[in-house]
Amino acid sequence: SVGVEDGLAGSDFDGAKSTAAMMGSAVHCRLLDGEADFKARYVTGGPINERTGKIYGRDSKAFETWLDRQDGANFVTDFEMFAINKMCESVRRDEFANDLVSMPGSETELTLFWFETIDGQTIPCKARIDWFNPTIGVVDLKTTNDVSYDGFARSLVKYGWYTQAWWYQRGLTKAGIAPDDMSWGWLIVQNVKPYKIKMYHPSDDIVASGMVTALDGMRNYAKVLAGCEPFEQVAGFAAIDIPKWNKANEFEISQAMEELK
Repeated sequence: SVGVEDGLAGSDFDGAKSTAAMMGSAVHCRLLDGEADFKARYVTGGPINERTGKIYGRDSKAFETWLDRQDGANFVTDFEMFAINKMCESVRRDEFANDLVSMPGSETELTLFWFETIDGQTIPCKARIDWFNPTIGVVDLKTTNDVSYDGFARSLVKYGWYTQAWWYQRGLTKAGIAPDDMSWGWLIVQNVKPYKIKMYHPSDDIVASGMVTALDGMRNYAKVLAGCEPFEQVAGFAAIDIPKWNKANEFEISQAMEELK
């Protein structure tokens, strides 16, 4: 989750985006940037085949030509637009979440730049924060298929999102914008039916783990800047464990041992 982008150590990366990631970006735009920006950046529909009365396929030349004429807008299908609408409606229906993202005096897509000194190397750093209010703190908007406690905990690890809990706070502190105890939370929107929302704040352990992971990434970057090998050599086997929510409990273990005697 922390790497090198345009000469910066940062937590935001643009790559080949999956449909889920694209829809997540669309929800971000609609909720945080507003309807006008959303309509300017996303289009649906497409060119109609006069012979069939249907829209040309996305891989056709006619569709490619049509999309080129949309001033760089991103295309979403009718089904994708339906899901985007439902996700945004879920946030708007929730009084607390809607009041939060609509709060006056808040900044969206706040970009921070700062420097860290790691192993004698100056590391230029970057973070882009979804939502910031100097009184309330930071809110990071995420879309995922499982907003439950365990489901989101798995996503935090799978996608490295937990690192952001420290990285964003570090950027705000280094930039002199907020103290190091600024409140922090995730607003999670389910991207499949029934499009639930949940809100979580990171534990102290998550923030500490994010700090360690970010430091590891910056150390590797420092090695790159110094012209050194960026990755350590494998020195043997290291102990590994699975997350606690996947572990069998003591009763299950004792039962299995008894049955297998």
